[in-house]
Amino acid sequence: MRFLHITHRWREYLQLIIITLWRDFTDRSDDDNFEIWVATQNRCRRA
Repeated sequence: MRFLHITHRWREYLQLIIITLWRDFTDRSDDDNFEIWVATQNRCRRA
């Protein structure tokens, strides 16, 4: 159970890193859409 919790945390950190890299590559207003997409993914996963 503890291992799963750590893995979930790791996935969140990895996602943050990906978002940061994505922002560096695409410096456009697409960031908002990407953030909304990520938020929906998280909501679906937790439900």
